[in-house]
Amino acid sequence: MKNSERIMVIDLDRHPIYPLTIVQDRYNGIYSGAKFTAWNMYPYELPIGATGDDVTCREFWDNTEIPVGLGNTPNDALYSLATILELKKLEKNK
Repeated sequence: MKNSERIMVIDLDRHPIYPLTIVQDRYNGIYSGAKFTAWNMYPYELPIGATGDDVTCREFWDNTEIPVGLGNTPNDALYSLATILELKKLEKNK
């Protein structure tokens, strides 16, 4: 392993993500890049653009800065989100 490579272990039992919403992508990943998306928000808070019509959805995914976990399974999306949130914490603490 190179010095620049790091292994991140995320223990979701000790550090759960709440709130958490995982949904199957409306367009099967065409715009988001994955079949499932994981959000650190309640279902009613999900941005309309993420599930809107084709143009709205494409624009949302091209421009969003919201941390969203992406994966081909719900678990993959969850661990993707957990990794994104952990990296944000590390950046914030620098």
